[in-house]
Amino acid sequence: MNNNRTIWLLFILTLVILGAIKIQGQPLVTPSAPKGILSLEFSANSTSTEAIRKEWSGSIREVFYLNMIIDYFFLLLYGSFFYYASVRLAKQKYTPSKLGIGAAWAGLVAAGFDALENLLMILSISFGGSDTQSFITVILASVKFFLIAFSILYILFAVGKGLTKKIVSRS
Repeated sequence: MNNNRTIWLLFILTLVILGAIKIQGQPLVTPSAPKGILSLEFSANSTSTEAIRKEWSGSIREVFYLNMIIDYFFLLLYGSFFYYASVRLAKQKYTPSKLGIGAAWAGLVAAGFDALENLLMILSISFGGSDTQSFITVILASVKFFLIAFSILYILFAVGKGLTKKIVSRS
């Protein structure tokens, strides 16, 4: 599964689904949620979560549920992409392999945190939430984005190092 075609396919599908989530989730941008789903992810207390919940009623709530379904596919794709790309790059002689394996696992763990965060958001929008539930959602989202950033930075570093090595060896 670590061949380049599979990794490129995962990358392209990840970008396509990310675009679909952004377009499909546009109705979630409301006065209480000016950043759409991100506003809910970082809604640190039940008061702000409840304000979003009230605005996201009727057809907007249906948009939210569909957005969550799409996001579950998205997290499977990006988690797989970060894992396989990082493992592949970690096997190169010019990259730190332990860092690459860490970035691979960071991508998978981020996807797991994303799945839990989505569950908490679904519960909050469906049934209302508590300050604790909102706070845990913020923690999960924060750690998820940190882990994703780590994976992205490793991949960019490794690809950049590989390109530099190819350019230097050709001259």
